[in-house]
Amino acid sequence: MPWQGLARRFPALGYRDFRLLLADRVLAPGAFAFSLVGVSFAVLDATGSTADLSYVLAAQILPSLVFALVGGVFADRFAPQKVIVAANLMIAGGEGGFGLLVLLGHPQLWQMIALETLSGAGMAVFYPASQALLPRLVPDSMLQEASAMSRLAMNAAQMAGAAIAGVFVAATGPGWALATCGIGMLGTVPLCWPSGRPALSGRSSPTCSATCATGGRRSPLAAGCGPPRSSTASFSPPGTARSTCSGPWSPGGIWAVPRPGA
Repeated sequence: MPWQGLARRFPALGYRDFRLLLADRVLAPGAFAFSLVGVSFAVLDATGSTADLSYVLAAQILPSLVFALVGGVFADRFAPQKVIVAANLMIAGGEGGFGLLVLLGHPQLWQMIALETLSGAGMAVFYPASQALLPRLVPDSMLQEASAMSRLAMNAAQMAGAAIAGVFVAATGPGWALATCGIGMLGTVPLCWPSGRPALSGRSSPTCSATCATGGRRSPLAAGCGPPRSSTASFSPPGTARSTCSGPWSPGGIWAVPRPGA
């Protein structure tokens, strides 16, 4: 199916920031699946102890309980994209560092616990910010569709990544699998970095069918403005009417539209 037809079938795909988020939610879970497989084999290869494996896995899980509230505070106080980038960098450092230790030599138990604690803290910070970001990228009318697409992408990527990771670990070893996880998480940073466009806030789906004007000068829709959403009865300054314009690739805002005959 051509891209334009796919965008018409799923209007949320018309929003560039949502497409980037969707790409992140394919890459990040797929990369992290390499960690889910690699950590277990790396610990067992290094120590041969299932008890040590339980300590390392607990170090990854416990921060999710401890830092869950902190992650929510960060998501409220800072731009969600920046929080997601920071979280992904923490995961990349933890898993990539773990992989590097495995490739270079014999990692110590305390080192593995410390690195998995860093990864777990990153996951705890990531989830609240991820939940807060999606409603800012698409209008409310498309939120259910966007959420379903996002969840489907994440689940599919995680399952496919785990299957590939099993083969990858068998072929190359757990160290390379963990390093691949770190590289994949680094690859999500350009996808999540804030674009500078203002977030959407409770807007319904627009249909681009007009031009906007700023300061009395008209600019095409492709330049970043959408159709008028509503007009007010007041005209300020004289000779102009004020309309609210927004669109999938639009920053939105209040635009001054010359009144007919002005």
